[in-house]
Amino acid sequence: MANGMILVMILLHFLPRFQPEPLISDFYSRLTGKKPTDLRSFMLRESAKFEQF
Repeated sequence: MANGMILVMILLHFLPRFQPEPLISDFYSRLTGKKPTDLRSFMLRESAKFEQF
């Protein structure tokens, strides 16, 4: 792979890390009237589906 292409890929991967974290939208809560599930709860609830793979 050309050196220029490698440099571009590195920049595309790392530059977003130096930007501020985006705000989290409350759209799901407003749309459904429910609080979003956190990742841990989701993984515990759906763990049987992940074990199939």
